[in-house]
Amino acid sequence: MMCRLDRLDLESKYSCLNYRNGFKKVPRRGAGGMAKPSPRFMFPRLKPPWFNLGRLAGRTGEASPCLNPERTGEASPCLAPCFTPGLLHKYSVMLLLMLFMAIMVLPGCSNQSGDDVTLNVNECADGLQETIAFQDTLTAISDQMITTIYRISAEDVAQQQVYVSTGATAEEIAVFEAVDTDAAQRIETAVWQRVADQKAGFEDYLPAELPKLADPFVLVKGKYVILCVSDHNEEVKTELDKLFK
Repeated sequence: MMCRLDRLDLESKYSCLNYRNGFKKVPRRGAGGMAKPSPRFMFPRLKPPWFNLGRLAGRTGEASPCLNPERTGEASPCLAPCFTPGLLHKYSVMLLLMLFMAIMVLPGCSNQSGDDVTLNVNECADGLQETIAFQDTLTAISDQMITTIYRISAEDVAQQQVYVSTGATAEEIAVFEAVDTDAAQRIETAVWQRVADQKAGFEDYLPAELPKLADPFVLVKGKYVILCVSDHNEEVKTELDKLFK
């Protein structure tokens, strides 16, 4: 039920407006005890409905025509416009929509982790070697050599393929499939250690290669760990998006 201030007597009307706008002043009285109209109270500044609730919530214990404990269940002339069924329905619908959107987005985020993706390791490494415009000639190395330069436990690896340069550049491709996600984290640590070792080796030998090592392409997706050192990180990302299934 909406409040009709024009149906209240002057004293109740100004008292109600005072409490709606947080004023403590009482209306001035003229001859005969009647309240004089005040422009400040006759034309209150409009505020959002929750503003009045917050201001009135801190006034518990005060006698007010808006907050009278004896009027429980009645439509208050000040608070009735705030608790309309339409307003409550509007905010309820908004909250439900936000919850629905969150539920729809979270599964999409979880799929991005790559737990259910598959990748052919050899096809990935060969594809990068053939597609990316490397400056140097990259050559595949044996599993024994991979273990030596990456220091990865054989128990953590299900499949691997690594291409290294001639030494004239720091360019390199390494693709690993781990036995599980925990092993993938350990392989990622080894990959970053390999990058750090290469930085130390090229710092005095060939400093021009350091920018590549400062921004290597490293991707961990599910059980797969991929390293590509080149000047073409965007092209590498595009190619990997095609290869992941």
